[in-house]
Amino acid sequence: MVCALLAEHNINILDITQTVLQEYFTMVMLVDTAACPTTMVDMADILAKAGEERGLRCQ
Repeated sequence: MVCALLAEHNINILDITQTVLQEYFTMVMLVDTAACPTTMVDMADILAKAGEERGLRCQ
């Protein structure tokens, strides 16, 4: 879900780390937003909404 949304907005994933912290799955991404036509504020809203629809929290 996250990777597909980033790709739709021309955001490239440069590095990704995934782990479980306490009882929470955590994913940290380093991304390149140079070609993204969407503002970071709008991207944060898009990711948050998509996460909520799936019971996830994207920050």
